[in-house]
Amino acid sequence: IVFRNVFNIGIAMATAEGLMVPVIQRADQKSLDDLARELRVFRDKSEHKAFRPEDMSGGTFTITSMGALGGEWATPIIRSPEVSILSIHALKEKPVAEAGKVVVRPVMNLVGAFDHRVVDGIVAAQFIHHIIRELSNPGGAP
Repeated sequence: IVFRNVFNIGIAMATAEGLMVPVIQRADQKSLDDLARELRVFRDKSEHKAFRPEDMSGGTFTITSMGALGGEWATPIIRSPEVSILSIHALKEKPVAEAGKVVVRPVMNLVGAFDHRVVDGIVAAQFIHHIIRELSNPGGAP
C-alpha cells in the first residue's frame, strides 16, 4: 500500500477511442475555474486524440458519470492502483417524503466503490455522506 498526500483526480471521459481517464494533478489546490479550464483542455485533447501518457497517470481517485447517458444506477469499477471511485448519476425529479408530505424534488444517486482492504467502510460511508451534504447545500447556504 502506497499512501499519497495528494489529490490527483481522474475524470472518466467517453472518447472516440473509448473510455479515457485523464488526471487533474493536485486538484485540491486548484480553484473551480482552474478545474473547469483543465476539463476543457482534456475535452479538446480527446477530440484531437492528443492525450499523452502523463495526462493519464498518477490518479489517486476517479470520478465517473453515468448521468450524461441518463443512467440512474451502476457499480463503478475501481482503477488500479487506486482504491476508490465515485460514480455520479442523472439528476431527475422524483417524489420524496418531506415533513410528512410527498413532494417532487431533484434526486441524484451517488455510488462509491471502495477497496475495503484499504478503506474502512465507515470512513467510506462518511465520505459519501459528506459529498451528499455539500451537494445538497452548496457553499453552506442556509
